[in-house]
Amino acid sequence: MRMLPTGWCRDRPRVAGPAQPVEIGGWTVSELLTRLKHPGPSWGGGTAGAIAAAQGCALIVKIAGVARIPIPEAVSLGPDVLVALAEEDQQAYTAMIRARRDPVLYAQKLRESGTSSLKIAQLCEQGIQAAADLMATVKPVLRADLLAAFHLLYAGCQSALINIETNFNEADTYGQADRELLAWWKRRLQALAREWAAYSESPAWDD
Repeated sequence: MRMLPTGWCRDRPRVAGPAQPVEIGGWTVSELLTRLKHPGPSWGGGTAGAIAAAQGCALIVKIAGVARIPIPEAVSLGPDVLVALAEEDQQAYTAMIRARRDPVLYAQKLRESGTSSLKIAQLCEQGIQAAADLMATVKPVLRADLLAAFHLLYAGCQSALINIETNFNEADTYGQADRELLAWWKRRLQALAREWAAYSESPAWDD
């Protein structure tokens, strides 16, 4: 099993496991888009990225079911977990905004927001790996959905890293280890993009 670098989130909770019911899970697509269009600080890129990633995980679960291939538990629970993380991300960001006048509390809430974003990135990375494993096994007719899943999960991971970097730029409480972790994630995401570019260009894609 690949070992991920450690950083500001050393005691981060596992992303696998049943998600608790959250408000966003009951919204229609139109209601979600209405919230995203609202010119307020909440429900922004982190929410959009997590929901995109949830759709990517759902596609992976679908294709694994069609092909009768098992996938990691975290990924099979991914759609619900990512919806819960979208809610968690919004709550963390709202708490951060409210704490702006208290430097100590603000720094704490910045880290909590970063932790939510990191959990989204981790689950996206697991989903991309699961999609790659399926891509090498399933029939060609199923690969288009997996490619779509990759792009959705990539968007989710990218938006999470953007949020983390934005938090870094907001405060001086992050150390070198934190920034090295972010740099590692950026490199990892770039490597995954290269791998998937090779998939789409491979002659096997048309087999």
